[in-house]
Amino acid sequence: MLAVMHEAAFSPAWDARAMLDLLQNGACAFIASDAGINIGFAMMRAAADEAELLSIVVSATEKRQGIGQKLMNGLCKQLEQSGVNTLFLEVASENHAGCRFYEKNGFSRMGIRKNYYANGDDAQTYRLALG
Repeated sequence: MLAVMHEAAFSPAWDARAMLDLLQNGACAFIASDAGINIGFAMMRAAADEAELLSIVVSATEKRQGIGQKLMNGLCKQLEQSGVNTLFLEVASENHAGCRFYEKNGFSRMGIRKNYYANGDDAQTYRLALG
């Protein structure tokens, strides 16, 4: 289910095997659903007092309804309660909507990772101080 949603939102996307590997190796997912239908998720992994947001996805039919914001709020609240002080992420430089979303949520841009993605795209790195 997560892989199907990820594939609809990203190219290249993570397949089911990659998702399962992440989940079996310390990642966790927060899932948004409506009437039993999954409409979004946020996946992260934490170590000590730091965490990395691996992906946040909202189904195309549910975009612009605040689902991504609710996922982000819930994720940050859970991380704070778990003693995490800093949340990091990478986002494709060309994903302008994603960059605006993270900046709106208080993330600070740290730098660029050249050719970060398999397709050669660069990634912007972001940091958010929690608490």
